[in-house]
Amino acid sequence: MNISPLHDTHAIESVSFGVEWQQPLPPAVMGALESVYEATLKDKLPSKKPVQQFAVEFNLESGGKSIQPAQAVGWTFERFAPDGRIERNLMLTPNTLAVTLHTYTRWEEEYATAADLMHPLLPLIAVSSGGFTGFGLQYQDVFRITGDNVAQFRADMLLRQNSAMLPASVFQQKSLWHAHHGYFTEMPDEPECRKLTVVNTDLIDENGNRQVRIWSVHKTVFNAPLSDAEQLYAGNNPLLHTTMHGMHSENKAVLRELLNDEMLARIHLNAEDGTDS
Repeated sequence: MNISPLHDTHAIESVSFGVEWQQPLPPAVMGALESVYEATLKDKLPSKKPVQQFAVEFNLESGGKSIQPAQAVGWTFERFAPDGRIERNLMLTPNTLAVTLHTYTRWEEEYATAADLMHPLLPLIAVSSGGFTGFGLQYQDVFRITGDNVAQFRADMLLRQNSAMLPASVFQQKSLWHAHHGYFTEMPDEPECRKLTVVNTDLIDENGNRQVRIWSVHKTVFNAPLSDAEQLYAGNNPLLHTTMHGMHSENKAVLRELLNDEMLARIHLNAEDGTDS
């Protein structure tokens, strides 16, 4: 049996950066943002496809329901790698803006890429939405279990015994399992906010082999909406960068709590002052 991260030095399958705001954007603003994409982002994300929404109507008198045709409520802008896989994408809907990167090198490089893709769209969103209400950061980590006797895998071969992120029953399981954990942290700093951390850990079957997948979601929710887009980027410690960096540090803390020392050493996360990976 071999237990290994998805890549040589890390297990990250994808990372997503998100921004949410107070009020849904009206169609006219969505159209204007599409024009901003055409002028500033199309070279970086050349593929465009609509985000579809289905409407279901219930008829209480007849007891039936009807599904209305799908309507475009936003767009996904994508760039593909030479092998045809999605390399990065930006999804824009009336409520959210999210950038997902499917290749990962180092944190500062990935954050810079995501921030550059979001930046042209944020000023118009700021004046049209009632202000930004939250930032999000999401990781998908994958650890592969391959070779002979994969059914003999036990959680402590990869995960930390007595981890606060996992129920004790996980370490007695002999079959597939799922664990969910989440918590809020109040942040008194300016601007005042609270942080939500959600961690889903799964042991799944993957074509006869097994995988442990860790889905980590970190969300900063502001007590009052932020209506100035320049506030996100201006100054020596711009808010978007410091908030995303703080959630990235929280993600590393989550992994240190979840993974055993052997795997932490393998992906270079076994020291608090480790790399920015």
